[in-house]
Amino acid sequence: MAPTLPSIRSPLGCPPPVRLDSTFGAVLIGTSLGLTLYGMVVHQCYRYFGTYRNDSSWIKVLVSAILVFETFHVVSSMHICYHYLVTKYSNGEALLSGVWSIDLLSAISGIIIISAQSFFAARVFLLGGRRYRVLVTIAMILLAGELGFFFAATVKAFTFPSFSDFQRYTWLVSAGAALACAADALLTGVLVNLLRSKHTGVERLDQIMDRLIKYTINTGLLTSVVNLLSLVFSVLLPSKLIYVAFGIVATKLYANSLLAALNARSSLQYVPGTKSSSETGLSTTLATRREATIFELQGQSNTSTETVAIIEGNQAALAYELFRRYQL
Repeated sequence: MAPTLPSIRSPLGCPPPVRLDSTFGAVLIGTSLGLTLYGMVVHQCYRYFGTYRNDSSWIKVLVSAILVFETFHVVSSMHICYHYLVTKYSNGEALLSGVWSIDLLSAISGIIIISAQSFFAARVFLLGGRRYRVLVTIAMILLAGELGFFFAATVKAFTFPSFSDFQRYTWLVSAGAALACAADALLTGVLVNLLRSKHTGVERLDQIMDRLIKYTINTGLLTSVVNLLSLVFSVLLPSKLIYVAFGIVATKLYANSLLAALNARSSLQYVPGTKSSSETGLSTTLATRREATIFELQGQSNTSTETVAIIEGNQAALAYELFRRYQL
């Protein structure tokens, strides 16, 4: 005769007054994805500080700030999940009110987004010339507006702790996400045009430049799509927390985009080899500095395939060249 299992009674009392799958369950999924991306952030920060010890102090401060804010962001996300799904699971009133971690999430996200995007915007502003500066300035105004809306959402969240009361102000999150999408699209367009302007007529170099353009579009498209999803769900389902989940993921994508661009500089180094006499002058200069970028090689009609030893990355080539020329 098979043993009978004892009956189990839930110690949690009454079920929660809200549906957890589309609220804190969504935040849990976003936090899980965010933790994976945060691991990549930590790895890239470790690699950066071990590889680029001679970088300017302000770049090191930027990377350190990104790491600190990302750590606080992921800790806040974890606290949200533990607070609502463990500590206060059976407390109906607690599930209907915000906690400090979820209230601060928008402000932290805004800081990380504007920090990452400002890096690329500043570099394009310096290298792109006068015709790009107006567009970059507009992008920075959009990013500043995004940060302002996210901070306003945080203030309202503390002022109106009840989720039902805060629903009237979810438009602040929507507006911030919309401005972030617009800034992404604008900066991506400027980057693509800048890269297109660097075409040399040398087939190999132009092929690499075309790949860089594709990577740039894909990078901007990824962050834009995630921000757009956050915008859509904040408008259509303001009573749910699905938009919070997408916001968690978007923040990690911005940080990884910046760190990947910085770390990819090592892959752009030129490794000298056997050279013909016709390229001795160019190769000697490159061998002395041990670095060759697309921008340095343009205009060299006698550049061989060996000389064009460049590993393409998403926005890394542009970030590297700008960083090298304008180490402030």
